[in-house]
Amino acid sequence: MSFSRIRRRRSHVINRVQLEVHKFLSTLDERLDGILGEAVIRLTPAQREDVRALFGGFVETLIDLFRQGKDAHTHLVQQIVRESVEAIISFDAEENVFFWNRGAEMTFGWSSNEIVGRNAALLWPTGSTESFRDFLGEQGYFQEVERELARKGGGRIVVLFSGFRIVDANDAPLGLVIVARDVTSIRALEREIRHSEKLALAGQLAAGMAHEMGTPLSIIMGNADFLLMDRTPDADGYEELEMIKEQANRITSLVQKLLTFARPGLSEREPVDINYIAADSVKLLRKTFESGRVHVEMELAPFLPEIEGDIVQLEQVVLNLLVNAYDALKDADRRNDRNIRLRARRIDGGDGTVHVALECEDNGCGIREEFMDRIFEPFFTTKDAGLGSGLGLAISRRIVEEHGGTLEVRSVPGSGTVFSVTMPVRQDGERNERWHE
Repeated sequence: MSFSRIRRRRSHVINRVQLEVHKFLSTLDERLDGILGEAVIRLTPAQREDVRALFGGFVETLIDLFRQGKDAHTHLVQQIVRESVEAIISFDAEENVFFWNRGAEMTFGWSSNEIVGRNAALLWPTGSTESFRDFLGEQGYFQEVERELARKGGGRIVVLFSGFRIVDANDAPLGLVIVARDVTSIRALEREIRHSEKLALAGQLAAGMAHEMGTPLSIIMGNADFLLMDRTPDADGYEELEMIKEQANRITSLVQKLLTFARPGLSEREPVDINYIAADSVKLLRKTFESGRVHVEMELAPFLPEIEGDIVQLEQVVLNLLVNAYDALKDADRRNDRNIRLRARRIDGGDGTVHVALECEDNGCGIREEFMDRIFEPFFTTKDAGLGSGLGLAISRRIVEEHGGTLEVRSVPGSGTVFSVTMPVRQDGERNERWHE
């Protein structure tokens, strides 16, 4: 049933009440004759009209008092529903919106004037085939369904909503009502807490593993070196010993990563030029990029303020981002169009703060949407077995956060990825003029 039909039904009920009052007054003379008997004969027509008016006025007064009380109660209920911070939305049988309260405006961004009369499909993300009616079932209600819904402007929010069917006096369905709450920030905080717990657990595991593996590895590598001293490259067992040494070195590198992850720390802070770190990192990997036919473009910013931090650790972050970009380009279906862009820029905040950002962008294979929430988890990797430890991004983010910054990612599968490092500048606000062009 549409909103207009509901309004017509409400008007019909009011008309019925008025009709019943009119019928009562029209039969008042007959009722008086039955009650007063012969006494009513002595009433003059004017007195009879006065009695009729008296009863009519009494009935009208009762109706008016009832109406006032009901209107006051209705106004109170409407005000509670209309001004509730919880989103309360009513739909007709075709899921067209006919009520949209203040909480819905705050939650979804559309005003009541913008959305009343429009279909509920507007609230579902593009491509979704779900409907609020799907959750009603035989019982006619549902509780705490969590879904990602659309917000005005193209954004998405995580919403927890409950709902129930509304019916008329004959149990014919009129539509449904949902009560919704935006839990996007709550879910993000929960993910962050889970991530922190995983980091703490992984750090403890890493420290223990590194301690237990360090001594055996040193013995293995020492003995391999000792045995290689008496052998020439063409001697029996030489190749096998080199393989043992190579794999032991690989494990040692992993142990070092585990130690860095478990206890990143800051060795010594000093003024750091992010332009220099970017240029030096690209220089270190120049041969790798050339062999993979990867074009690297640098956009370094003149007069960029210096940050304060550990230059070795920050260079480790940039190197890791560049290597990940290179690997993504290898996995992408590209032969000649393999590009990495390293861009530095200054960010002036509205509160007077100044930050420096370094973005590493590639046009590689991108990151699948289901992996985005896990990309910074320790030991999580999308690379094939044996090609990655899953610690690089986790260590990088921890280093950046130890410096008071943030490491974020944006990606479109099949189109590329952008990693953004944002760091606060030094307190003295000095600017670096070495990269002025």
